[in-house]
Amino acid sequence: MPCANGTYKGRYAFTGTGFVTNHTVSPPSPPEPIAVVGHFKADGKGNIIGSQTRSFQGAIFNEIFTETYKINPDCTGSSKKHLTSTTITTNWHFVILRAGEAILSTEADKDRALTIRAERM
Repeated sequence: MPCANGTYKGRYAFTGTGFVTNHTVSPPSPPEPIAVVGHFKADGKGNIIGSQTRSFQGAIFNEIFTETYKINPDCTGSSKKHLTSTTITTNWHFVILRAGEAILSTEADKDRALTIRAERM
C-alpha cells in the first residue's frame, strides 16, 4: 500500500544511538558517542512536536523539538528537525514500517552517524 503524510500520524516513543565527529578542526576529533530517548506526536500533515533526553560529551540535555516531514509513495521520507532551545537543525531520512507502526531513521548530516527507531505508542 502506498504511503503519504497521513501514514505518519500519532504518538511515538523513540530511542537512538550513534557517533558525532568534528572534521572542522585539525586533526579531526575522534568519534564521540551520542544517545537519545524521547517521544513525539506526528500530525499526519507533515509536522512533529516532541521532547527528548540527549546524552553527549558527558552531559545530559532535556530538549523540546519541532520537525517537518515529507513522505514518498514508497514509504520513504525525509525530515528537518529543530531543537527549540538551540540553533541545532538536523536532517533525516527514514522508512515507514507496518502502515506507520514503526519508523527507522538515520541522520543525513556530515560528521554524524545516528540511527533512531520509533514505535507508535
